[in-house]
Amino acid sequence: MSAVRLLWRQTVSEQKMFWRNPSSSGFTIAFPVMFLTIFSLVNGNNDLGVPGVGVVHFASFYLAGIIVMAVLSANFMSLAISLVIRRDEGVLKRKRGTPLPVWVLFAGIVASQTIVSLVMLVITSATSIAFFHVPFPRHVILLVFVVILGSLSFAAIGVASTGLIGNQDAAPAIVNVVSLPVLFLSGVFFPISTTWVRNVSRALPVAPMRNLIFDSFAPPVRDCASVAHCAAPVTHPTGLSWVDLGVLVGWLLLGAVVALATFRWTARGE
Repeated sequence: MSAVRLLWRQTVSEQKMFWRNPSSSGFTIAFPVMFLTIFSLVNGNNDLGVPGVGVVHFASFYLAGIIVMAVLSANFMSLAISLVIRRDEGVLKRKRGTPLPVWVLFAGIVASQTIVSLVMLVITSATSIAFFHVPFPRHVILLVFVVILGSLSFAAIGVASTGLIGNQDAAPAIVNVVSLPVLFLSGVFFPISTTWVRNVSRALPVAPMRNLIFDSFAPPVRDCASVAHCAAPVTHPTGLSWVDLGVLVGWLLLGAVVALATFRWTARGE
């Protein structure tokens, strides 16, 4: 069987396992949509001063963050937890003993989670455009590219983190302890006014991805020179930021290197 056909079958198999687990798939899909709907209903028509950008509608700002949260949930949180469970229950060990190439196994897993991320992109974007007056993205190809690259970066970090997680009972707590502070410090839920926090967050993968997605939509902004907490006057970017792109690629490479060095096929003690 050709490598392409093997990869296709593995990806389809992973998709079936994902959607046949309602508790996992339902949480992955519903959680970001719930946050998007609640926050947009409460604040969607309000103006929001974003440092370094301008004044935008809250829903336009928040959509970019919720897309990143959905991608993080699918490719880091869910992936890391599921891999640790498979490892501790011996599934990975048995898979490794089959003729299936290791790269096909992991490529299929990552491809499946990337598909979930693209589904979440469509659901969240359509919801915001239809109900909360968010403009249609001006750079659709860039938007899809950023979501795919972000999915690969978070997936690499997720696989790498499994080597540091002792057992499946500890996995949910560890991934949440890592994910939630990064989401808040990266300005996913509200703009960050503290300059040094913004600078630090730009070195992490969440903030650069949020910026790239926000730039892909390129919502109209107003000069906010008269707003105390907003930088003044600025031109909103409408294209690719090579710095943010470089950060995502860097985390992808770092995650891949750490994963190769620390990944374990069996539970500790075996």
